Amino acid sequence: MINLLEIKDSSGILSNKNRLKKRMDEEGYLFFKGVLSKDRILSLRKDICDILQINGWLEKDTESIDGIANIDKRCTEGEIVYVNVYHQIYKLRSFHNSGHWPELINILSNLFENGVFPIPQKILRIWFPQFILHTTPFHQDFVHFQSDKQYTSWIPLGDCDIDLGGLAVIPSTHREKNNHKFSLGAGNLKVDINKFKDSIFTTNYEAGDLLLFHVNTIHGALPNKTTDKFRISLDNRFQPKGYEVAEHLLEPHLFDQSQFTWDEVYSDWNEDDDLKYYWEKDSFKIINRDEQYIKLAVNGAINLANKKKDENAVLFLNRVKVLDPESENGQKAIKTLDQLNF
Repeated sequence: MINLLEIKDSSGILSNKNRLKKRMDEEGYLFFKGVLSKDRILSLRKDICDILQINGWLEKDTESIDGIANIDKRCTEGEIVYVNVYHQIYKLRSFHNSGHWPELINILSNLFENGVFPIPQKILRIWFPQFILHTTPFHQDFVHFQSDKQYTSWIPLGDCDIDLGGLAVIPSTHREKNNHKFSLGAGNLKVDINKFKDSIFTTNYEAGDLLLFHVNTIHGALPNKTTDKFRISLDNRFQPKGYEVAEHLLEPHLFDQSQFTWDEVYSDWNEDDDLKYYWEKDSFKIINRDEQYIKLAVNGAINLANKKKDENAVLFLNRVKVLDPESENGQKAIKTLDQLNF
């Protein structure tokens, strides 16, 4: 049982750059109430929900923007049916523009001395209700994004109370890197939060709220306990200009779960759109993707499957088998499942 505490609102020091930086350095996160355009957020939500509706993910005869889920369509990252719909949404210019909203960049400019670089790989989270098993576990982002310089912005696309499953953070955990192990949920890795169970902070988020946190701050989603509502949110990443970027962050999200390129993303955009390949105008070093944490998740699942025939591990390995059967990880998953007669 975890004890949820009310997150600290930093809106009162928004104009004080030194205090903002000091609080981020000390606590590893900053929360701002109602600083983003609610109209812009709800417009993006409508764009996204219209695509969900076209694909049958919403209940018939409901307003798309309400996000009333068709439970029969439940799926998640790691399943091709999810990825196919996700990549339809990924073509939205309004979605990619969310990483460049002026008020967001202005706030981040107070934290970065040399200018703000939005990471090209924008990320959208679409979580079905009644699918608690796949809630994003508590983790640190360095295992996925290979940086100590990045900040994440988490933005709910609509009101997101605790029952809908907003994000929670554990303050002052950004000073050290923790060991991770296999889990279901986005990223497939988690940290043990038992020692932090009385220090977990969240709130009843509303459209227009903004949460920023350091790449090493432990954070995770709360479960979507509603019976019929999608939880839809953005989590994008930013860093000071000029720092190195891992190669996979220059690709569309989930490109490794289904062949998908920027040319496909931009296929319906205006030819001279200034958002297209915007990062090519900047100078930075590109580093190779470090796959050790992907292997950590796969090997952890294999160990659990072999020792306990763990259902979550078997479910994950079946997804790896289907999505990437020719890869080293896919072959290991296939071998394990065959040996266990799954």
